[in-house]
Amino acid sequence: MPADVTMELDTRQASAFVRAVWADQLPFATSKAINDSAKGGQVVQRAHQRAIFEVRRPDFVDKAVKISKFANKKQDVPEARMRVEPPGGRKRADVIDKFETDRTKRARFSKSLAVPTRHVPRTAGGIIRKGWRPKDVVGKEFRLRGLAFRGVVVRGPDGRGTIFAAEEGGRQIAALYQLVPEVSIEPELHFVDNIRRHVLDNWDANFNRAFTAAMQTAR
Repeated sequence: MPADVTMELDTRQASAFVRAVWADQLPFATSKAINDSAKGGQVVQRAHQRAIFEVRRPDFVDKAVKISKFANKKQDVPEARMRVEPPGGRKRADVIDKFETDRTKRARFSKSLAVPTRHVPRTAGGIIRKGWRPKDVVGKEFRLRGLAFRGVVVRGPDGRGTIFAAEEGGRQIAALYQLVPEVSIEPELHFVDNIRRHVLDNWDANFNRAFTAAMQTAR
């Protein structure tokens, strides 16, 4: 008859190792998964913005989608923060983020917005050339298509009007800017929705990948 076999195993060391790994590697894996999700969302949002806007300066549009804070394992609640902020700081944020919720852009520092017409010279990329902003032409002399002009403003009491390029003697006139109190905006940035959807769709895969990597490097 086979003899009875008694086995004893001291699990204290193994349990201590598991607790140590759990305490150290789980926060590491969680923060890495959060950061990977943020980076992926950044790629998605940048591609979305290139699709919805007539992009003349891709770098400007891409740099607007920022990860302002990355998660790390030392945080009690690991978090990453993202925002839309074009180069130039928060004072220029509404250049893009107004398309998230606003349906109307209104003049902020004057009675009206200046909407350029086809007569305003632009670069090959469609950017208004230096020296052709409203403040650069109103009351100033300049040349347009080889002719000498002066910038003239005609404005009503409600702020509506036009900035004209008037030739000497008024023989030729071209409208450079239409002055209006507001313009309609289609809220199609979808920053919050795009990031939320990306995180929800990719969180499990990102966390599993991060946790596997964390366990492989655990000591």
